[in-house]
Amino acid sequence: MDPKKHALAAVAVLALAALACRPSSRKSGPVSPSAEAANLVPFLPATLGAYTATDAATIEVDDAGPRIAATRRYTVGAKVARVTIATGDVQRWEGTLDSDEAHAFGSDSPTYWRTSAIAGHRTRIGEERPVTHSSECLVRISRNHVADVDVRLARAGECERLAALLDFAGIAATRGVPSPPSSRTR
Repeated sequence: MDPKKHALAAVAVLALAALACRPSSRKSGPVSPSAEAANLVPFLPATLGAYTATDAATIEVDDAGPRIAATRRYTVGAKVARVTIATGDVQRWEGTLDSDEAHAFGSDSPTYWRTSAIAGHRTRIGEERPVTHSSECLVRISRNHVADVDVRLARAGECERLAALLDFAGIAATRGVPSPPSSRTR
């Protein structure tokens, strides 16, 4: 083999090896639940509109999924809100988020669901009828993130107004933990 071609081949092999060993911008390796939770907690501020947090955010970690969720409770007057931001295995919310049904089949619950969008994100809003006592929103923030906003002693649409105050772009930018493949078809 020609020495120049041999040297060129060696340089090409070394360049490819260097590219293969370069740190990737994609997450890899085991998930650090505490690190992922730390990424979500700042998106649950001490105040959210007129609501004030009653305590620090709590963390829920389910290693099986994995599902990592940060939750914080808020109050304004007698109203109580619970805001959860989850990443990882968000399949527990997918059935409701993917549905367009107004009422669960076979359910005798007075809760009816409607589909909406908040800042372009698919949202499902569940409220009691004929009189609203609670208002719950599920928002698909990104492929890896879901927000669940639940307000008790609420007026119609109250969860939607509260959910709109969340920083969806900031939450999505954390990238989160990929959800495992779903058995549901999309």
